[in-house]
Amino acid sequence: MNIVTFGIGSEYVLKDLSNVLRSEGHNVYEYEYFSDSSKLIKDLLRFRNKKVVFITSAHLTLNHSTLFYLDPTYVSDAEYLISPLQIIKMIDPLLSIYIPHDLCEPFGKKNTGEEIFFNIFDYIITPDLKTKVPSNIKKNKIKPFGWIKHLDTENFYINDNVPNKKVIYFVSNFSYLRQNISPVKFSKLFSKYSDFLTIKFPSWKDCDLYEEALKKINFNFTSSSILSSKAINMNDIILTDSIGSIYSEATYFKKQIYFLCDKLLSPISFNEFKCISNNIVSLDQLEILKDLKTTNKTKLIKSSFDLEKFNQLINNA
Repeated sequence: MNIVTFGIGSEYVLKDLSNVLRSEGHNVYEYEYFSDSSKLIKDLLRFRNKKVVFITSAHLTLNHSTLFYLDPTYVSDAEYLISPLQIIKMIDPLLSIYIPHDLCEPFGKKNTGEEIFFNIFDYIITPDLKTKVPSNIKKNKIKPFGWIKHLDTENFYINDNVPNKKVIYFVSNFSYLRQNISPVKFSKLFSKYSDFLTIKFPSWKDCDLYEEALKKINFNFTSSSILSSKAINMNDIILTDSIGSIYSEATYFKKQIYFLCDKLLSPISFNEFKCISNNIVSLDQLEILKDLKTTNKTKLIKSSFDLEKFNQLINNA
């Protein structure tokens, strides 16, 4: 079967799934926006009038035009971006499947307006039975096959490209960081924490500039290409600058979570979140995490994604 997968930057969470499907004999064509994105539309048109399965983890309505309204700071990064809805219209797939990339908000924020379109897909894969889905989705389309970023592959808990440090800092507010702090300045700010800290940027345009700056000072960063769930499992303490998907994933894997609150790095104050007040640190307080006693080494939590049932959907198309 011909399978087209599509996502955007760090929101593309289908790489492991694509590798599994490819190993089982399917012809899998991966489209991760930012990889030769200018040829995206022309390349996708070749699947028109062909039997193809379309799988996406991207926001349904997100394209270059809607970015002006949703997040104008990223508009210049996405000149050729088209939405999954446009791709469905373009290639008319035999089967269409949506898999959420975000545990915190699996069906997007309300301002995206995308929740009314999910019923267009043939199947919606949810992390579990408790996941709240948009009311207009027909029940027979909902398949609680599990969390896509926790596939049961033999190398899930072993990744030589992830530094085994005590603390990993996930940079979530990259758009703010990119506008306010240069790569060189950022690397200087964190240089003194290299003995216990690794840093992971989202897979987004220009993150390689920050990784290169860290590399020049021999700071052991975690590649932006590594799946966040794998990176979380290779470290004891998770540090984030946002209450979003990383927070939800760390909770899922039962990790200790701390929040970096520093005006220099992020505009988020966390003042309204009283439940996490004891887990907030500033940049100058990071040494606290170095000496913190950890209560949870990596635990082999059984995979929650059912590959067998997912394959049945593909094979029955």
